[in-house]
Amino acid sequence: MTIIRSDRAQLWLYVVCALAAPLQASAQEETTHSAEGRGAVTVEHAEIVLSPSPSGMAAGYLTVSNNTEQQVALTSVATPSFGQVSLHRSEMKEGIARMRPVLGPLRIPQNTELVMRPGGIHLMLMQPAPDTKPGARVALEVAFADGSTKTVSATVLGFGEKPTDHHHGEKDDVPR
Repeated sequence: MTIIRSDRAQLWLYVVCALAAPLQASAQEETTHSAEGRGAVTVEHAEIVLSPSPSGMAAGYLTVSNNTEQQVALTSVATPSFGQVSLHRSEMKEGIARMRPVLGPLRIPQNTELVMRPGGIHLMLMQPAPDTKPGARVALEVAFADGSTKTVSATVLGFGEKPTDHHHGEKDDVPR
């Protein structure tokens, strides 16, 4: 499956695939872009966009690259900087955009990556700590079904800032 852009036909195809196989369609199947991380699961490019309200929900994005020959399943993300973190999926149903919680693990097939982004799979972070401000760094612990975890440092962005759009192996200094 390719990454979906705003084209209406592609969006419709995404919705059909998402409804037909919701957990498998969650991984954006992309060939890894470099030899770095081969044989491992990596978590990169973590960013959190704050809401306009200091006590409101924030949205989080990251890339999980599964560079192994086995499927992995992301089960949860946690951080001490927010009271609650949950996985959500945006979807179109009968022409209406809806946000739904992801129930169950997100399966990431071998040699693919899950790219969280606006309008797709993302994190919802609620109850931010008072010191969670734009420019801060927040530790995210990403847990998998096999019991393993990966910790990544997420950059906190202010309301209205766009998260970086990139994949495994791309540098974090790509302009927004």
